[in-house]
Amino acid sequence: MPRNHTIAAVVVIALLPLLLPGCAKRERSAGEIRESANNAYDRGEYQKSLAEWNAYAEIHPVPLASDLGRGKALLALERPGEAIIPLERVYRDDPRDEEKLQLLIRALYGAGEHERLITLLRDRTRQPGTVEEYLRLGQYAQEVGDPDEAERALLAAARVDRGLSIEPQLKLAEFYHGLGDTEAALERYAMALWFDYTDEQVAQRIRSLGETPGRTFVRVPREAVEEGILAPDAAPPEPEQRG
Repeated sequence: MPRNHTIAAVVVIALLPLLLPGCAKRERSAGEIRESANNAYDRGEYQKSLAEWNAYAEIHPVPLASDLGRGKALLALERPGEAIIPLERVYRDDPRDEEKLQLLIRALYGAGEHERLITLLRDRTRQPGTVEEYLRLGQYAQEVGDPDEAERALLAAARVDRGLSIEPQLKLAEFYHGLGDTEAALERYAMALWFDYTDEQVAQRIRSLGETPGRTFVRVPREAVEEGILAPDAAPPEPEQRG
């Protein structure tokens, strides 16, 4: 075969994979990798989802772009300690996002980072603190075994609420009940009952502590009295007056 024909044949062979459709492996776009990672997560294939998010991170210059997906996959794989760093970044980027906060709470709690968790929740009560933020701090302080922090948070929730709703009163009652402080528990159950003296669930808890619930057992929430909203002897609303 003449030399020029040989060279031409080599060139054709070398270019053949590029000329035939499907022979060349096409690089996936960032969007395709992201979609694959999300789909794998939705199917419960958490290891694949994590691998895809790691691949996405290699080609995307901004860590935040993959942090949320990686954090969720790591949590699903029961690797909360590894999920903390990416989830902290997404939370700090948007601390008002409830989903991101809840994911970070799960990671910190699951990894046993209780001090960091309480610090995070305590900081949120200073922004300024809402009833919900104080109740959340109180809940997790109880779960990590810090009753002093829990009591402070629950009392703060009741103060911020100004004695206007049942939840802070009920949470305080349950907290004291769990500690075995019957007197304090009954006092707060009586304040919770003020909102609806026919509430059977609250009534059952009062009976379990040896008292008889009813209209005459109720007490005006302490915080409402302290704020001058209600008189200490204010009558509870009748059922038809609620709402």
